[in-house]
Formats: sequence, structure tokens, C-alpha cells
Amino acid sequence: MKLNEIISIIINISVMVFRSVRFLIQDSRNFKNKILKRILITIGILFFIRLGAFIPIPGVSQKDLIFYLETHSLSKNFFNNLLDKDTFVIGIFTLNIIPVINASLAIQFLSGILPQIAKMQKEGDLQNRRLIEQWRRYITLIVAIFQSIGIALFLRDILVNWNYMLAFEVIIWLTTGGMIILWLSQMIKEYGLGNGTSIIIAGNILISSPNIAKKLILENSPTPLFLISFVLLLTISLYGMIFLQEGIRKIRLVSGKEITEGNFAQIENYIPLRYCQAGIMPLILTTTLLIIPNYLINIGILPKPAFLNYFSPILIFILACSYWILYFLLVFQFSLFYSKLTLKPKEMSERLQILNIAILIPIIPIYLKEMNVNSFKYIIIKPGIQTTFYLEQVIQRISIIGALGLSIFATLPNFLGYILGLPSLNSLSIVSILILVGVILELLREVVSISY
Repeated sequence: MKLNEIISIIINISVMVFRSVRFLIQDSRNFKNKILKRILITIGILFFIRLGAFIPIPGVSQKDLIFYLETHSLSKNFFNNLLDKDTFVIGIFTLNIIPVINASLAIQFLSGILPQIAKMQKEGDLQNRRLIEQWRRYITLIVAIFQSIGIALFLRDILVNWNYMLAFEVIIWLTTGGMIILWLSQMIKEYGLGNGTSIIIAGNILISSPNIAKKLILENSPTPLFLISFVLLLTISLYGMIFLQEGIRKIRLVSGKEITEGNFAQIENYIPLRYCQAGIMPLILTTTLLIIPNYLINIGILPKPAFLNYFSPILIFILACSYWILYFLLVFQFSLFYSKLTLKPKEMSERLQILNIAILIPIIPIYLKEMNVNSFKYIIIKPGIQTTFYLEQVIQRISIIGALGLSIFATLPNFLGYILGLPSLNSLSIVSILILVGVILELLREVVSISY
């Protein structure tokens, strides 16, 4: 396929998608249901992203690439977009959403070490949001360029016709595709359903699901132990993830007037504190972070670990377990980090003090459980230093519970797969399932908010 033909196809598809999105946005009279319109926009954008992944970059021999990947398992794992020998290509959207994720990770990291950025995020006005979004675009561009350079250098040992001009073209194509993905993710967030980044990741997982199922059927014999382990772990993980996503700790509030009246039984005001404030983002960030060493190996910055071939099975087993322990710790730390960024006890206490609202803590002794609620005793924490201290203690406890639960549900199936000698469990990608559950729950919350 010639370069001008590829450019013509891209332009035609882009015009078609743009007209379709504009029609869906402007001509709302044809869509009485707002949710249906958002769903169609989201599906259309995801379809366009998938289509762009199959448009090959000119000059890259896909046959040479496939042959190389089949003989180098480490590099094959690096390109996890592999679907089939005959259909795999390095396309315009090969970088997919990874540059956007890395840019978001960089912004969150900078907000944790630079008070100025944290203050801008806290204030949340339109000007600051636009400025942070602009920084995110710049960082995405930088990350996309570096990743494109890495892929171009990786192709040096594969392509016979490799030269610096071809490498430059590959960098331009991949970087452009990465920035288009950023724009499409913003379109989903603004006109579609859900967070654009999460939706694209969920779409990638759903696309790869048939291949995972096929691999499980062909490469593994479903023994009773495997089936029991699968059903049990999947059920526990799903229910646990739903609890972490939807479970809240209610901090009951009482006004000065209600304190004077002394009628606490009918109080319904409270602060909802989610156990897993970070949602699925720790899973996404940890997975992305652990890909970096493999990426550096493939672009030649780090040496290939050929010494692993000489390790005994016991050492390989220890290394595999160490990997999942590291995964556990990273998810745990990212969850706590996000909770600290989003929940500010001092600010919450200051707002309560301005509104003259206190915190009500019911004391329910065992012998009063069956009695009338008016018989309960209450502790009233008035606004000020005591409120800040109490909120800090509560937030710390629920953050640890949420982070610990998320880490266990994401890591335990794979860890048990190595311990019990069930490699099939490692292929199930429980992390992907948890991400899907988190995205579905976020979509349900957004649908409910739109309905009302």
C-alpha cells in the first residue's frame, strides 16, 4: 500500500467520524434519549481507534516483524497488541493510550512534590483546570515522542531496509497517532460516557478477551482444582471490588440548631467517604510502571536478561513471586497516595467550621442494640482541631482498608497461581477483570447522574 493511499484512507475515515460525531452532538432532536446519544458517540470513537490500529505504517515490513516476535518471546510480550500472525501490524495507534496514562501519572506525581500544582488542583477553577490540561498535553507529546523513538530503534534489528529516514517517519506516525488518541479520549469524556482513558483501556481489554479465552482452552486442561479456584477467586475478587468501589463510611453531621433541639434520631446528613477513593487508577498506573523495564530492554538501554536462562526453577519461582509482591506494594502505595491527594481533613474541617456543623458519633453499647435509637448515647465533635484529628484518623483507617483490599484482589489470584502450580490462573488477567468492573461501576454512576 502506497503512502498517498494510506493518507487518503486516513483523511476519509477522519472526515466520516468527524461528521458523525458532529451530527450526534448538534442534531439532538433525533435522539430523545441523551444516554443513547452518548453511548453511540463512545462506540463510534472506540471503533475508529480500533480501525486505526490496523492501518500500517509505511515502510515497516510486517512479515519481518512477525517472524522476529515469534522467535523472541520477551519482545513478543512487549507488543501485547498481538492478535494473530496474519493481522498484527504496527499501526498509527500502536501507542494507544499509554502516553496519556504516563502523562496523568506525571501530573499526579508532580502535584505530590510541588505545592503550587497541588494548590491549582485543589482550587479547581476553570483557568487552573485548563492550564493543567495543557501541561498534560505537552507531557503526553513528550512521552509519545520518546516511546516512538524506542519503537523505531527496536525495529533497527528487524527491518532490512531500516535507516534514519524510515525511523523519523515511524516516529512522526506513532507520535501523531498518540496525540489523536489523546484528543479522542477527551471527546469521550466531553460528549460520550465515562472517563475517556478508562473507556479506551476497557475497550482494549474487551478486544483481547476472546484471545485469552482461546488460550485458556487450548493450552490448559480445566481440572476440577482449576475450575474451583477460578470460580472462587473470581467471585471473591468481583464482590470485593464492588464493595471497595461502592462501599462508603458515613460521617454523620449535625448543625447547631439540631444540637440545641437534641433530636438526633432523624439526622440524615453525612459525609460519604469511599473506601477506595482512587478507584481503578492504582491498577492502571502499577501495570504501566512495571512495563518500563521491558520497554527499556527492547530499545537497548538495558541489557537483555539472558542470564535468566541459566537460573534454576526455584530461582525463577522466587523471582515470579517477588514480582507479584512488588505489584502488591505498588498498588497499595498508589492507593494511599491518591487518597491523600483527594481527601484533605484540614480543608473539610475548615468548611464544617464555616457552616457551624459538628460531627455526631453514636455510641451503641451491646445492651442497647435492641432498644430505641433515642436511648443511644452520642459524642459531638465540634468544628476545630478535634474535627481535623478525627477526620485524619477515619480517613487513614478507610484508606488502608481500601488500599489493602485492592492490592489483595489484584495480586492474590496470580500469586496463588505460582504457589499452587496453576499457570492457568496467571492467564486469567484478574487485574483486567477488576478494571472492567471499576469502569462499569463508574459508567453506572454517570448514567444515574445524567438521568437525574
